[in-house]
Amino acid sequence: MPNYYVSQWALLRKSETIDLPEDFEIHSDYLRILSKEKIISAVKSIRQMFVNVYQDIADSPERFKVPMIEIIAEERTKTGAPPAKALSSKWAPYRFFDALINILIFGYFEDGALVVEDPAKIVEANKIYKMIKAVDHKLQNVDALYSQFDCYGLYLDGLRNFKFTKDTGRITLSYPDDPICLQC
Repeated sequence: MPNYYVSQWALLRKSETIDLPEDFEIHSDYLRILSKEKIISAVKSIRQMFVNVYQDIADSPERFKVPMIEIIAEERTKTGAPPAKALSSKWAPYRFFDALINILIFGYFEDGALVVEDPAKIVEANKIYKMIKAVDHKLQNVDALYSQFDCYGLYLDGLRNFKFTKDTGRITLSYPDDPICLQC
């Protein structure tokens, strides 16, 4: 089985996900909206989603259509660093969450689901390049990322084959297992 840089980076991102204590303080502003128990439960669910996504990217990067640059010792630099072609693998584990966030920021809540009335804003956000250390990182293969949402209990409705079309109108994102998670 090949070993990919993206798998190593995904496992590193997973290890960086903090463990949560059983109980923790919640700012009083949030407690006006939801109970402490609901917030803690939602935060724990979200954390577990991060852990699961990173593990799945490590185990099956092809599902997410992320760069699959095989680790070949002879291709490392003199200092032991990965080759330049592997740099995109460093940021690839974030793409699933970037795609999710781009939906969350343009929606509003209605009947336990997130609704986006203007999907063109999401399309534009997905096209924006991130500049990290002078390297462009475009959010790519968004349809492949969206196709994985249901593996984590997220259901995206209103797209055709997980893609935006000129006819795409209203889209909804739901998380039936714990609708509160989308609000946290």
